[in-house]
Amino acid sequence: MQKAAQAAERSENLKKKEALCLRAESMAESTDWVKTAEAMKGLQAEWKTIGPVRKSKSEAVWQRFRTACDPFFERYKHRDQVDLLRRLDSKVAGLVKAQIA
Repeated sequence: MQKAAQAAERSENLKKKEALCLRAESMAESTDWVKTAEAMKGLQAEWKTIGPVRKSKSEAVWQRFRTACDPFFERYKHRDQVDLLRRLDSKVAGLVKAQIA
């Protein structure tokens, strides 16, 4: 493959990986656990099908992707506690609101 063609391909691969980063970032705070976990796993599988990017961009785009995915899956592991805390926060807010009124 010629250098120009290889550079163009790597540039296109970077665009695809950046698009996956955006999609992962948009779902990172979701609490729709099952749907989002499946979607994130799909993004991870898609990532593996995309070819390489320039070495100077590779680590940064990979870290961006992981920064979106990893916290979601960490929260997913503790989703029962996250949901419990969210419900508790909602109840406390309701009590405070009722007490003010």
